[in-house]
Amino acid sequence: MLYVGIDWADTQHRVSVIDSQGCEKANFSIPHTREGLEQLKDKLLKLAQNPQSVACIIKPSTDF
Repeated sequence: MLYVGIDWADTQHRVSVIDSQGCEKANFSIPHTREGLEQLKDKLLKLAQNPQSVACIIKPSTDF
């Protein structure tokens, strides 16, 4: 199982990925663009043994 935390912001998003044992598997930023979201998808698919075993949580900006 992989757990993905995404800190959502206006121009870029910070992403942290850990496994079931709490070991960090990846830590990166993506731009707030269509291409950035494609990068996120591609990176997560490469990290995941099984795409159905990925849990994501998004922390939205508090500036509403």
